[in-house]
Amino acid sequence: MPPSPVEPGPFRAPAPPGPWALRVIGSYKLLKALVLIVAGVMVFRLDPADVGRKSSHLATRLRLDPDNRLVQRAIARLSGLDKTRLEEIGAGIVVYSLLYVVQGVGLLCQKRWAEYLVVVTTGFLIPVEAFEFLRKPRIVPAAVLVANVLIVAYLILRLRRERVVRSRAVPVLEVKGLDR
Repeated sequence: MPPSPVEPGPFRAPAPPGPWALRVIGSYKLLKALVLIVAGVMVFRLDPADVGRKSSHLATRLRLDPDNRLVQRAIARLSGLDKTRLEEIGAGIVVYSLLYVVQGVGLLCQKRWAEYLVVVTTGFLIPVEAFEFLRKPRIVPAAVLVANVLIVAYLILRLRRERVVRSRAVPVLEVKGLDR
């Protein structure tokens, strides 16, 4: 009997890591969602009079570069907002976090659509993360960039391998007389 297309043979590469890798990536996505939810709630609850001071303090605690023009712009823009606008931004951040919740839960449930969703959304952000890192190299952005590149590469390899295995699969049931 010929070896199964899933079993590694002498001329086949070993199978990529199994569901444990999806669980790790899914947990990572859920952790990112949690951070965004907390950030969204914090923005939602900000008092417009303290926005500048609290935003600067938060940026420092998150080890964001205070000289980064994006951080400075964000703090300046937040400082001029009224309560209604802050609530809208906070709600937007929480809604955005739902994308990570969907990705994380989908990966934990081993759904193929979640793998595609992560490849597209994470892959889309890699050039932006690379640009920011090259502009001002720092450890945290480098770690996030490397993690995201590894995640996308792993999922692409996993999806390709599954496609090859499915294309080699023998039909389970053939009904006689219907192929004419």
